[in-house]
Amino acid sequence: MFDPTAFDNLKVVFEGAVYDLDLTGEIQILDRKDLFDFAHYERCYQIHYSLPYKKSIWIEFHLKADMGHFLAERKMMTEKNTAGADILIVYKGDEKLHHCRSFLEETWNKDKNWEWK
Repeated sequence: MFDPTAFDNLKVVFEGAVYDLDLTGEIQILDRKDLFDFAHYERCYQIHYSLPYKKSIWIEFHLKADMGHFLAERKMMTEKNTAGADILIVYKGDEKLHHCRSFLEETWNKDKNWEWK
């Protein structure tokens, strides 16, 4: 048995929610990666999904934690990292998605780092 990190907890909760939506048919999972880089002690979890009837609009969820995140959590070394992991969500789709921009920012809060391309 091991003591789960914040990364492990976030991954399990998000993965469970996405797979529940996949089971009900609300979304379709297209790809998933769960990577561990032993040389740099980094973990990365990615899941890529779309609406089942609209494959041109999809979302990638990236969860990443490196040595700094783990040290911040375990040793309270929070000068550089205060979170247990970095989260990146990529929305890709047609122009209609840009019309949802204010809704997405309102839902996820404006204190996040946004990059619209």
